[in-house]
Amino acid sequence: MDVEKIVSSVANFLERIMPFLSLISITVNLFHVIVLTRKTVTSSSMNTLLIGIAIVDILSPMLYIKRGIDRILDNFEDFWYYCSFL
Repeated sequence: MDVEKIVSSVANFLERIMPFLSLISITVNLFHVIVLTRKTVTSSSMNTLLIGIAIVDILSPMLYIKRGIDRILDNFEDFWYYCSFL
């Protein structure tokens, strides 16, 4: 198999599963933020830094979720476009 085909197929696969992995990442990081914002835990400056990292980790995968939603909506529009000719 050609290297270009292998890289293309792996990229295609990752593009399809990235929104789902992003949802898992957001869920886990929300749990981290909930745990780290307890009054007994926020006294340490290191934990405050970890809260900031978790918030950034929540916001960064939003791009992949947006791309996934756009892909679904594009496929849905194509479906209705082809159905209009029937």
